[in-house]
Amino acid sequence: GGTVVVDHSSLWTTFIGRSTDLPDVKQFPREIMQWSADAIFGPAFDSWNKQITDSGSGRSGGRQTLVFQGKSCGISGGVGESLVLPPSEKETQQASQSTMPKFELKENDYVLGKRKIGGNAQSIVRGGFLHHTSFLWDWDQINMEYLTLPDKRPEYRGDRSHDDFLVRLKDHYGKHSAKN
Repeated sequence: GGTVVVDHSSLWTTFIGRSTDLPDVKQFPREIMQWSADAIFGPAFDSWNKQITDSGSGRSGGRQTLVFQGKSCGISGGVGESLVLPPSEKETQQASQSTMPKFELKENDYVLGKRKIGGNAQSIVRGGFLHHTSFLWDWDQINMEYLTLPDKRPEYRGDRSHDDFLVRLKDHYGKHSAKN
């Protein structure tokens, strides 16, 4: 998808995987990205979107019950294990109407909707891999002006400029973060 500029506003994640621990993950960049999208990032963004949708509908974190040593202890206050009960039909309907863009792996990029949210790199060795993502929480516009439209780019990008192709995570999640 091209280069992204990382700076003080980037969020970095790195996974170190061993093939003995993750035997179903084929040791190729696209397969590693698919695994991280399906098993880690997709559920994380879905959860984040659900929390935002729930907070907008007056719910506070869903219907949860605290489970400790196999016994229910009432409503969870965030301590111990919690069991999230399935959403009601009404909650499912409200969530499907959410305006939050969906996280997905498109070609070789993580995207929200149709806009890229970070850059990726892998190192693959016998028996394991390292998968790194630099998520773009924010950026200084002056730094993006150093980037040119790459010759090789994903089909879904087309000829879009970096401004039209990238999205700041803070634009969707910033007003919902703990700081704000």
